[in-house]
Amino acid sequence: MKKGKGKAAKKAMKFEGRKAKAEKWVSEYDGTPYDGDIIKAYRKKFAVDRMKAVAELQLLGISLTKEQIDREKAAVKAYQEVKKKKR
Repeated sequence: MKKGKGKAAKKAMKFEGRKAKAEKWVSEYDGTPYDGDIIKAYRKKFAVDRMKAVAELQLLGISLTKEQIDREKAAVKAYQEVKKKKR
């Protein structure tokens, strides 16, 4: 097993570097991981945040519903509120 490659290596990659892998992954995604939540699966696979995943999936030609986008925005806002309360 190779060492030194993992989430940190993926995270450091810009979208241009990730694009080819992401296109291949999207074409092969069958909806099994995370109960068909493509946004969550993309986030976990490529180690990006919620809104970055939404933006990149849309750039890759995936049509997301308004509900999916709103759910992600609400989750980001909720996280920010929790973080704010901890201060």
